[in-house]
Amino acid sequence: MESPALLPRRIEPCIAEALLDTPVVLLAGPRQAGKTTLVRHIAAQQGLRYLTLDDGLTLLSAREDPVGMVHSLDRAVIAEIQRAPQLLLAIKKSVDEDRRPGRFLLTGSANLMALPAVADSLAGRMETLSLLPLSQSEMALRQANWIDQAFAGRILQASTPAVGEALVERVLRGGYPEAVARPAGRRRTTWARRSGSTTRPRCATAVFLSRCTCCSASTSGRATASAASSRRPNCNFWMPTCCPACST
Repeated sequence: MESPALLPRRIEPCIAEALLDTPVVLLAGPRQAGKTTLVRHIAAQQGLRYLTLDDGLTLLSAREDPVGMVHSLDRAVIAEIQRAPQLLLAIKKSVDEDRRPGRFLLTGSANLMALPAVADSLAGRMETLSLLPLSQSEMALRQANWIDQAFAGRILQASTPAVGEALVERVLRGGYPEAVARPAGRRRTTWARRSGSTTRPRCATAVFLSRCTCCSASTSGRATASAASSRRPNCNFWMPTCCPACST
């Protein structure tokens, strides 16, 4: 199978369409979902300058002189914009002076737009698209969208349905590209636990839907960030949330 990092993403045509009529496009989503890989690909295709705020010098420049940085850019991709939200006000000023579509393609965490100052600064100037981990269709190099079809009242039939152990394997593998790239289940579990220890949400609430393997509590609903931050150290509930039953 082709490397998951290079698999075509169904959202790519939506991004291209948004860049044709909107000055700023934000690609939001959970960490490790493949945002950076996708926007680097788009930047190379469309000849956009690529900047990432994971780079220390770029981040320093963005924080010290956001207006100067934005002024030096024409059409650009800026990754990890949540690291320097002051750039958004500079982008607003630049866009107000030049409303050409496709000027900025940004990536950021899913909770970036929860900040009132951020939401207000680019209202009417920015379209937000959400990138989730790889779907089964994307991993199989197919165009079918089961969720959309199901809501439209049409249930698709799998040509080669996964049952038994094969179905369990698919569920446990998930869709995060880094996990999918690991052929052994043991290595995927190691990545998941390591990733979960560093990617818990910082927003006020977090959605959880799974079963905690530490306390075996069935979880489904919303948990507060304070509960997530106080979970047991040995809880290996690795999703980007935490089981509230382990938060004592």
